Amino acid sequence: MSGFKAPALESILADALSKIRIPTFVATYPGPSRIRFANPALAAALACRVEDLVDRPLEDVFSGAKFCGNTWLHIEEAFKDNQSFSLLEHLDKDDELHAAREILIAPIAVSSGTTGHMVGTVRDITESLRHRHVMDDAHRRLGIYLDIARISLWQTDLIAQKTHYDDLFFQFLGYEPGEIEPDWPWWIDNVDPTYQSIVSMRLRDAVEGFKSVFEVEYPIRGKDGSWVWVWSRGKVVARDENGQATRLYGVLINTTAYHEQTASQARSEQVIKMLVGGGTVALWHRDLGTGEMQIDSHYFKMLGFDVDQVPDRAVWWHKHLGPAQSETVIRRIDDYLYGEVPGVVVELRVVDSAGNDRWMLMRGETVSRSETGRPTQIAGLFQDITDLKRAQERLVESEDHMRRVLNAVPDIIAEIDTLGALRYVNHASAWLAEEKKSSANIFDWIPADAAKTVSDSLAMVRATGKMTSTEAQFVDPGKELRKFALRMMPLPPKDGDERFLCVATDLTEQIAATQAAALSEQRMRWLWDNVPDIVAHLDLDGRVIYINKVLTGFTVDDVIGTKAEDWFPAKAVHAHRKAMDDAKRTGIVQQFETWFEKDVEKRIWFNIRMIPLLADGEVAGFLSITADITTTKEAELARRRYEGQLRQQQKLESIGVLAAGVAHEINNPIQGIMNMAELMLMMTEDEQLKSNAGSIVRECQRVATIVRNMLTFSRQGAQEFIQADLRKMIDETLSLVKILIKRDNVELRTELPDELPPVVCRPQQVQQVLMNLITNARDAVNSRFGDSRDVKRVVLVVKLAASGESENEDLVSLEVTDNGVGIKKDALHHIFDPFYTTKGEAGTGLGLAISHGIARDHGGRLVCKSSPGMFTTFTLELPLAGPAKSQLQRTRTAI
Repeated sequence: MSGFKAPALESILADALSKIRIPTFVATYPGPSRIRFANPALAAALACRVEDLVDRPLEDVFSGAKFCGNTWLHIEEAFKDNQSFSLLEHLDKDDELHAAREILIAPIAVSSGTTGHMVGTVRDITESLRHRHVMDDAHRRLGIYLDIARISLWQTDLIAQKTHYDDLFFQFLGYEPGEIEPDWPWWIDNVDPTYQSIVSMRLRDAVEGFKSVFEVEYPIRGKDGSWVWVWSRGKVVARDENGQATRLYGVLINTTAYHEQTASQARSEQVIKMLVGGGTVALWHRDLGTGEMQIDSHYFKMLGFDVDQVPDRAVWWHKHLGPAQSETVIRRIDDYLYGEVPGVVVELRVVDSAGNDRWMLMRGETVSRSETGRPTQIAGLFQDITDLKRAQERLVESEDHMRRVLNAVPDIIAEIDTLGALRYVNHASAWLAEEKKSSANIFDWIPADAAKTVSDSLAMVRATGKMTSTEAQFVDPGKELRKFALRMMPLPPKDGDERFLCVATDLTEQIAATQAAALSEQRMRWLWDNVPDIVAHLDLDGRVIYINKVLTGFTVDDVIGTKAEDWFPAKAVHAHRKAMDDAKRTGIVQQFETWFEKDVEKRIWFNIRMIPLLADGEVAGFLSITADITTTKEAELARRRYEGQLRQQQKLESIGVLAAGVAHEINNPIQGIMNMAELMLMMTEDEQLKSNAGSIVRECQRVATIVRNMLTFSRQGAQEFIQADLRKMIDETLSLVKILIKRDNVELRTELPDELPPVVCRPQQVQQVLMNLITNARDAVNSRFGDSRDVKRVVLVVKLAASGESENEDLVSLEVTDNGVGIKKDALHHIFDPFYTTKGEAGTGLGLAISHGIARDHGGRLVCKSSPGMFTTFTLELPLAGPAKSQLQRTRTAI
């Protein structure tokens, strides 16, 4: 190329340059290069006039330009091959990129021994360079995250048919980065041939748009010859104008460890069980003949479900997956059985017990075949890959999304340098005055007296590299101080400069609300702790959130967090649940009553009111108020008991009147019959007739005796204590009951001393007690033996107190023992309670209660011993001298 022919050519060149809109210049070389021509566009870019540029050295005009680290002195070397080169000029301000230019220079004339010329253009690359710095920083951070997660990145150029892997991929295979070139021939030689067609098919589906993503797992031969399993997932990120895919991006994970753990147990469920204990793996098994599906209980535990509440696991599992995913599982199993894929592999999206989405990777292979080689059983694993899926989702999140998240945070989040200058601040700082933001320094927001605290915290972070926390006061637009919690922590350096993250949380309203809440809570707790009732705050499930007091023997901490119904007796649980349900459904206060057994003879009664608590018009919980109504209840029960006793007494009086009338009506005809029989006995000479008449007289006398005893027993009203013949009372009582005893085939045996002393008593009442005891004994043996021929026995034993048997020598005891059904231990404590009966509608529940009272009124006692299915003995002890003397001699005991 020849040199310029001045001046005509120079004039043409100057005119041409003036019409070019791109900043352009022409300069001389070698030696100090000077500008010969410069167009207006260059002058405008450099903020000067054209004439100010002419004849100026290039080194002065572009003082910050570099050429591969060298200066303008190397231009001559760069032009040896008559080629162009570029220079970069950084215009920094405060150690930060302020502006950047790219200067492209090319020789336009070279003549041996003459001055050469070069032409240059100037391009502003400030924004491009800044964007590249941001991208470099993002890539660096992404690289850190991927390295921690052990996730490799790859990208495929489909036009050039080349795939680029990051360094982690080479580490997976045991190579140094760049040691091999993983091109297509290398891939053919090193990927397991069994999987090559599958990988190719999956890749083709993604490239041609049949699948949205490329996903496959396969083994690659490592440097040491062993197989390295990798799981690869990617998607098409670019297509040309014809829709043809041109580029794929993806991730790759080393799954060799998983395969090494499961290789030795692919067909041994015992070894697989060892993996299940790890917490993220569960087993499944399917019989292809019966279609039965079995799922390991650990699968449900991983999702937080109670296995005992899943009666049919397979049915529950399919229902939990939903129709679409269930069909996918069946299709993948069929694909495997038809040989289209080497194994069952499917990702399932499920919901755990807390309602959260979780991902399960389902794998499986044949574990049993028939004699013909057909698969008969397949089995495999469920692996919880939720964390992996979430990591993948985080990888695709953009920086813009992160900024939106930061802007949504109510705290002020800022990135500052060592001087407090702002590099980033989120939208939470919108309340700050605009002039404060424009000052771009955090110390402009802080009053002078608080600035030192923040400055010291920043210095501490720089010195220790650890997060610090302090409090500071900022000034809001209304000139009011707002208190903030200020946290500072170091960030990775950026462009060689230290960076710090500053998070400011506004505590002003929180402090005021906390103080108000504390005062309100203090008042409420005082009220709750001083009311006599038990007050509890329950959630919708009935769990105790707060309770003011608890029953003796427990602490508040024992109760909080538990369900209130757990502290109720079983009989009250349904009533408690119903009260909650009705209160939630109607919004109306509900109440019910229940009781607790303090001991075997004491019940504590409570009234429980369930008050619905509303939030936004909906029931959000309950206030349960439990009041002790034992005194009221006992008074009510006593009133009912006395009313019942009064009614029963009235009934007995009526029966007595009726019995007296009936006895009178029977006595008259019996007396006539007996007189006629005696007359026949005196007048007849026929021996047979005399015998019959004698039998009639004897039976009439027996009936008369029974009627006389009925009249004696039925006499009511106040009875005086008199000295009575005990043997006579016993004989009269037995005459009343022996017909019933004999009719039921019950053996009645008596053991009485030859001599019985008189007893001071109310004879009719003692007879009543004795009749009750014998009648109950008969009922007991009938309940046990019925109409069988087994021995039914009732024994009456009368004893006088002897030395060594009692403290007192003036007692007589009447024991009635039977071999009937006996009395259960828990019933023994209630047999003397009024209206307590084990006979159902056949009993009044008053017999033993009245008998117990009679014994007490006589200064004696009535006690019971029993062994269920063996015997029962009732013992009536009476003082011979009557109650007045007995009360001075002994202390009575009542059961």
